[in-house]
Amino acid sequence: MQKKQSWIIYSLILCVVFMSGCVGEETVSPEENISVNETAELNVTETTEQEPVTETPVIEVPLKEGYTRYSDDILGISIDYPEDWELGIGGGVEDVGGVAFFSPRQTEASLAVIVFSNETNAKVWLQDEMSDIESLKEIGVISKFENVTINGREGVEIIYDGWELLSGGRYEGPEQATMWVVVFDVEDYYYQVMAFTNDYDQYGDMLETSVNSFVIDEEQMAI
Repeated sequence: MQKKQSWIIYSLILCVVFMSGCVGEETVSPEENISVNETAELNVTETTEQEPVTETPVIEVPLKEGYTRYSDDILGISIDYPEDWELGIGGGVEDVGGVAFFSPRQTEASLAVIVFSNETNAKVWLQDEMSDIESLKEIGVISKFENVTINGREGVEIIYDGWELLSGGRYEGPEQATMWVVVFDVEDYYYQVMAFTNDYDQYGDMLETSVNSFVIDEEQMAI
């Protein structure tokens, strides 16, 4: 391609030289040269546009009767939980921070908000033992896997059925639990809301209310 371009340029030069020899010289005044040069400079302009940084607007969620609102200014989060539940510490050594909430009988239901810097740790469906979504759907382990929007914030929700509450391994027995996870990407972090219950009839609506009350305020984040 470069050789072809060079040949075209060379041919054009020959044409100009040939025409100049046949037609004769044309005189151009200095003023005309300046005008041409200035026009060329005006036509060559570079413009750089910066994409505007957009933040998800914070939505005010009304506090329902029977719930308490938890807020964390460092993580920039708020979430409502049943007022008779116990507040604890959520997360582990590989995350940024978090909080947990436990039902009066802790083995029956729990709720946690954990902030990760590692995407795979937050998005459990990316982990090897949980990554075969279609197979897990076929055997009834996964009942939902879809994009969701909660209070203006887009995320991904996955629901596992028949999951053992304490160890996290699936088995057939009376303690089968429902586990659902919602993950939101926020700047360089991944906000995970995780809920467990082995009595969905009693706690399902409570946990849904809590998950749907979750709000992230990026202006408050201090991590």
